Amino acid sequence: MTRPPHTREGASTEAARDFEAYRFLWRIRVTLELQFASLLRVKPITVTLTIALAAVLSSVSAIAAAADEAAVWPASPAGPETVYASPGGPAAAATEPQGPRLKWELSLGYASAYVYRGIDHSATVGATPDAIDEGGGSSFQFSGRVTLDAGGPWHPFVDLFSNYWDTDPVSNWQELRPTLGLQWQSKAAAVSAGVTSYVYPDRTGDNTSEVFMRADMNDGDLLGREQPILNPYGLVACELDANGGWYGELGISHNWAIAGLGLTVTPVARVAYTYRMDEAFIFETDRSGSGWQHADLGLQLSYRLNTLLNLPASDGNWALGAFLFRTSHLADATLGGSLTWGGVNVTWRN
Repeated sequence: MTRPPHTREGASTEAARDFEAYRFLWRIRVTLELQFASLLRVKPITVTLTIALAAVLSSVSAIAAAADEAAVWPASPAGPETVYASPGGPAAAATEPQGPRLKWELSLGYASAYVYRGIDHSATVGATPDAIDEGGGSSFQFSGRVTLDAGGPWHPFVDLFSNYWDTDPVSNWQELRPTLGLQWQSKAAAVSAGVTSYVYPDRTGDNTSEVFMRADMNDGDLLGREQPILNPYGLVACELDANGGWYGELGISHNWAIAGLGLTVTPVARVAYTYRMDEAFIFETDRSGSGWQHADLGLQLSYRLNTLLNLPASDGNWALGAFLFRTSHLADATLGGSLTWGGVNVTWRN
């Protein structure tokens, strides 16, 4: 088989772009295989899945780069952290550089409580299941994501979330959560899958990992509308290292952009089901762990700062976000609590 040319001389633009995408992804694969396990201290099965996923990325990149560019959906306003890829921003302008490029997204925020999958992690750690909603202190959260846009529908991404809780009795850096994933996106749907590790500094035996898959639907495209209506999605995650429990989530949202103000208002609703979750993250319980676990109703606001601060688009897109949620615990057999929480954040995207 003829090897790809090392320069663009004598080759078509498409072939050169394919080669550059392949070479870029190969470097990512080598780096991940050598460093991912040692840095994150994950178990062997997680390392195996990570290497397999990286190999898939390098194998499909040439095909993905040659495919038609998929339309992307409007960006959602900045809200509470999530490690799972969701549809990105508006379609790239024709004047943007072609070929592989990295898309960055960074967010820094404050929350009245760190609530993740219906569990208040800012509660007293190690307390009984009936007392986990007795929280306190302040939660400062950082999240970052790097996505490789290779010019086609396939988008590998690396994500990192961390939470700093100033009254945690064991470690103020309560959680580090890296994710390695791959997203396929078209105009009508987006599907992402990957591996997430949960690292709890100074807590022996609590680290774990999971595999996940998420599917988002552009219902507006299916109904012949220009913009999405309810943005429905489904998420399934399976824990690997502890009890092998399952977590499922369904949700909807809608973006209302207020013309002329740079403000987007997004109501959100979601519900979750757990199966065999006898242990959830750093919380342990003797409950069976199966059933409808929690429901969230919330409101997210996003205000674009570029106009206010007179920042050019070349400096990236800056946004000030705010969110307010009500989490309701549904089944007594599951771990969780009911509370109202919210916060603010600042997000930058290139």
